[in-house]
Amino acid sequence: MLDWGGRNLKDHGPAALIGECRECGRQGPFHLVTLASSRRRHLIHVVRYGFRYAVMCPRCTYGVELFGADVGRAQDLARATAAWRAGRISDTQYDTEVRWLGEKLGD
Repeated sequence: MLDWGGRNLKDHGPAALIGECRECGRQGPFHLVTLASSRRRHLIHVVRYGFRYAVMCPRCTYGVELFGADVGRAQDLARATAAWRAGRISDTQYDTEVRWLGEKLGD
């Protein structure tokens, strides 16, 4: 018996440490997330489809959906954030990477 499963959200971690969320006022990183629809068979996901990517505030889920090349760019930002947090890239290099996301979110 197949039934509609709804949506799944996977958090890929911080995409960048940028300013304040315009909806809830939270300071801190926006996260790269994948939203997928799925069908289940007895509570086991059988088919996933309709993948969408977004950069979202983890508190209030305000964010922006990403399309095309922006998805790869956000994935690059998530990797850059991890590298910056680990001390593998400088603040200047990280700031250059983050400017794109700030422009995308309208900051």
